[in-house]
Amino acid sequence: MKISVYYHASKESLRDAGMDAGLSGEALDFFCYAGEICVELEVGVDGSATPVAVDGRELEDAC
Repeated sequence: MKISVYYHASKESLRDAGMDAGLSGEALDFFCYAGEICVELEVGVDGSATPVAVDGRELEDAC
């Protein structure tokens, strides 16, 4: 079975990270809303989960 899991960073933590990276003004404001990603997981009947895609882009087999 495949499920999608969304991870979200807070706007405040992204503002701090953006400032640490040297962003300011409009670039910093835009960056503060870039904090959500979707990870698609293949879930086994035993509860194991393997990531297969991030934001709709399939991952290559790491093995």
